[in-house]
Amino acid sequence: MGGRVSYLAAPVAATGQPRKLSFYYELGTNDLYLLSYFNNRNGGLGLGQILTLALGVKADF
Repeated sequence: MGGRVSYLAAPVAATGQPRKLSFYYELGTNDLYLLSYFNNRNGGLGLGQILTLALGVKADF
């Protein structure tokens, strides 16, 4: 699960092409963490211990 927010900046003077800056996020887990969570529901792992958060920036010039 994730999303992206983009900002369109002024064009580059030399080429006239627009510049775009995007910020993105992704919240997820993997199969090993998920199986461990279901096998240890009696107090072993919490949701905060199996979820991962990825943040990033993408620049197009």
